[in-house]
Amino acid sequence: MKPFLLSALLLFSSLAQAEVTPFNAAEFDQKMKAGEAMVVAAHAPWCPTCRAQKPLLKALSLQPEYQALTIYEIDFDSQKTVLAGLKINRQSTIVAFKHGKEVSRSIGATSTSAIASVLKATE
Repeated sequence: MKPFLLSALLLFSSLAQAEVTPFNAAEFDQKMKAGEAMVVAAHAPWCPTCRAQKPLLKALSLQPEYQALTIYEIDFDSQKTVLAGLKINRQSTIVAFKHGKEVSRSIGATSTSAIASVLKATE
């Protein structure tokens, strides 16, 4: 395989893993039981703070130190049961988990450094 093609494939595969993904309860529960590090972000499309957070989370997820981190987006309007279970009662809340427990939480953060500090808690 040509070096360029191999590099392109490796880049694409790493980007595919580094996305903010829709919340999946079964997957989340499995990762919690396994103690894996992950982040959930409560998002509402009508929320200006959430709209500001979304590209920052995506950009951070592409950084090498966070590419293995699972970042879930929970729909604030339609996933109320999930939100209640995680004790999230406001949109724009970002919660980090590690070893099966919450390790960091932020509500309304819109700076890259503030959101990055939540993600760093999973390291």
